[in-house]
Amino acid sequence: MKKLLFLLLVLPIISFGQWTENFDAGTTLPAGWAVINNGGANGWVFGPPENGTAQSGDNVASIKYDSIAHDDHLITKAINVQVGISNYISFYVKSSLSYYLENYEVLLSTTDQTAASFTTVLQATEKAPSSWTKKSFNLSSYAGQTVYVSIHATDTDQYELYADTFVVNGLPPSVPANDTCSGAVPLAIGSDFNSGAVTSTNKDATTDGTAICQTNSGNNVWFSVVVPASGNITLETGPVSGSTFTDTVMSAYGGTCGSLTQIACNDDVAPGILSSKISLTGQTPGETLYISVWRYTGTSSNTTGQFQISAYDSATLGTTEVTANKNNINVYPNPFAEVLNVSDVTKVRSVTISDVSGRLVKTIDQPTSTLQLGELKSGLYLVTLNMKDGSKQTIKTIKK
Repeated sequence: MKKLLFLLLVLPIISFGQWTENFDAGTTLPAGWAVINNGGANGWVFGPPENGTAQSGDNVASIKYDSIAHDDHLITKAINVQVGISNYISFYVKSSLSYYLENYEVLLSTTDQTAASFTTVLQATEKAPSSWTKKSFNLSSYAGQTVYVSIHATDTDQYELYADTFVVNGLPPSVPANDTCSGAVPLAIGSDFNSGAVTSTNKDATTDGTAICQTNSGNNVWFSVVVPASGNITLETGPVSGSTFTDTVMSAYGGTCGSLTQIACNDDVAPGILSSKISLTGQTPGETLYISVWRYTGTSSNTTGQFQISAYDSATLGTTEVTANKNNINVYPNPFAEVLNVSDVTKVRSVTISDVSGRLVKTIDQPTSTLQLGELKSGLYLVTLNMKDGSKQTIKTIKK
């Protein structure tokens, strides 16, 4: 009896939030949906596609070319966003013909289904490929609200744009763990691109915001990095052999998730070089920065997939490297337990200690020859000796 009561309570909640639509019930506008035709005479209609097949069933939503630019909205019925129940929407789009690819964008309204209300851009304008392509968006930030999503057709004199198989549910379509800022993957800082590089993927990633340097961007994933003691950091992407994701856009942010400020953005390193690179100087040591890597959506062949990303600083040394300088001071023992000794402290103005991610953990001004470091956790540390003559010597040490 208790189980039955629980199901009776839960099922209305689920049915209230989740829904699907593939337009197979007929050739008229589904209940609760809306279309707005602000462009040429041709607007959104429903029925079998003129070319190819539907993504599911028999019918699709479609809009045909016009010599006057489209300004036409296909608007979903209400989405009552509930985390774990109805916080994801997915659908499929395609252009009818490969040589007439249609532009469209995805917009969101938090109020009603009027055109002026669609002020939030979930996906900036991009070409719909000539094969059915799944698009998905995380609506978790609108939890507790009722929203509407619009497929906004904007092209002129192409051929046809199709949309099909809309699903609203609480099951993310295998999105990466770092699909949103809150799941950002921490990057360890290397001394060059190769030493800091990690392989990641944006396969099935949703779109979150827009890069300020390139509006044709989507399917972004997130990373974080702690600014090293030098205050300088280089962020760079690179291709992975065999991956079709070769053209990245990258943004760097200060602040915290939910309150980010975009401080830098790069599309291409140089003409013809499709990777992205951002060099930051004068940042606050120990501050956490967030990085978003996007797919350039202006080329349909640049699909989601694997890529490399690296955070590095030339002041960060490799395992056996020591900054060459005339002072050549030693620290010992290495590894150490509680105390680290400096062979000639008379030349040292201060000592800074950073962890392997570059985060500053301790500063010692006017040090003695015996550095008391018992409070450090076991691990690898960069000990930087700041000399009185302005030079620096950095040594990698291990705390037992």
